[in-house]
Amino acid sequence: MRRKKKNYGAIIVSLFIAFIMVTSILGYIFGQDSGNDTVMYDGIKFVLTPEGWKTNYNGNTYIFSYTPSDLEDINFTEDINFKGLLEIDLTYDVNSSYREGIAEAIFRFSNNAEKQGIFIRQGFTGNNTYSVPIITCDDATEFIPVIYYKEGNESNAENRGNCLVIESDEPNYFSAYTDLIAYKILGIM
Repeated sequence: MRRKKKNYGAIIVSLFIAFIMVTSILGYIFGQDSGNDTVMYDGIKFVLTPEGWKTNYNGNTYIFSYTPSDLEDINFTEDINFKGLLEIDLTYDVNSSYREGIAEAIFRFSNNAEKQGIFIRQGFTGNNTYSVPIITCDDATEFIPVIYYKEGNESNAENRGNCLVIESDEPNYFSAYTDLIAYKILGIM
């Protein structure tokens, strides 16, 4: 009877590959919260994740595109008080070339506002084929303000009665302003 000769080279290569795989998994799990991906603002910790800046605040998890310190230099008028509202209507032009950036801002804002008990109604400023309601600044009231995302030649925000018009010449600006409003609602800023 012949004894099989063990192939030590294959065993060593297999163990090496297994070691690399295990250490890679451990590095991924424990390396998620590196110091460069964490920001403290007014005692609140923000951690950068693939979804955005995540924070746990008042028992809820919120995700933002920007940290509060990123938004401190944005001029924001306090004419509309967003705290304590039950509904906010959001609208934009259906054919806007920035519709993807606006839709992302609305999605994130809706998720964060829902955790505060605020209903978000989305619409377009004109007729559309999506059966989405038409919402304009004319529909804004003290109890249900409208945020109108508008493509423009410059980036700014202005109040028109109970309607906040956020105008931008670049899509990312909509998320910045929307995050700022969410931080104001939460009382973080």
